[in-house]
Amino acid sequence: LLFYGQGGEASRYFRLAEKVPEAAWAFIHYRGYGWSTGSPSEKGLFADSLAVYDRFAAHPAIDTERIVALAGSLGTGIATYLSAHRPLAAVVFFSPYDSIAGGVARDLIPLLPTTLLMRNQFDVRKYAQKAKAPALAIVGEADAVIQMQRSQVLLEHWAQAREMVVIPGGTHYSIYEEDISWEAVREFLAKLDII
Repeated sequence: LLFYGQGGEASRYFRLAEKVPEAAWAFIHYRGYGWSTGSPSEKGLFADSLAVYDRFAAHPAIDTERIVALAGSLGTGIATYLSAHRPLAAVVFFSPYDSIAGGVARDLIPLLPTTLLMRNQFDVRKYAQKAKAPALAIVGEADAVIQMQRSQVLLEHWAQAREMVVIPGGTHYSIYEEDISWEAVREFLAKLDII
């Protein structure tokens, strides 16, 4: 599982590997975070996702038929881009969005012209339309950061099979702690013969 988190230091997510112990995990630092150099940008993060995938896919110990992108929040846009450009076996989302500038940011601060103010738009609907892998979205019913409608719009654009699991009362952060979330993830991956 290639894990793309919400941002920040990737090591804070290491405990998630216990949720799907049947899989080998790779936790990815975004450029400018943790030990990674550079400055984060939409273009840079998208390019990095391809480089990371290519590096793993070239390794003789990696089964390229079972590479999965598991992503949360900011990382879901990166995983969407990756799915349009590389043959992933599946994509698992926690709180996915369709667009940051024209969706998430607009929802949070509706009185500002967010699409004009933000340099990095992260409008990933066009990549969802070219997705090469099935997707599972775990969504919190009470997510105040990325509203459920953002996830629904992304999945409406998704070119492959997709399903959404709504966690009752789940927030942007609590959905990672819910057993029902990880039961859905394991069931999804098992159904695809990935684990």
